[in-house]
Amino acid sequence: MEKRNLWKSPNINYQYHVSSKSDNISESHREPVFINDLKKRKEVYGICGECNKPGTGRNWC
Repeated sequence: MEKRNLWKSPNINYQYHVSSKSDNISESHREPVFINDLKKRKEVYGICGECNKPGTGRNWC
C-alpha cells in the first residue's frame, strides 16, 4: 500500500524544523497555547489531512 501525502498547503518559505526545550516540562507544568500562535503555525506548516489540526513541521501528527 502506497503512503499518501496528507499535508495541505505547507508554506515552503519557512523551515520544516521545530524544536522546543522539553527537559523540565511535565503534565503539571503546561503553558497556554494562544490562538495567534496556532494561526501562525497553521500558516507556516499547513493543515494535516488526517487529523485536520495545524501541522508540526513533520509528515505525521
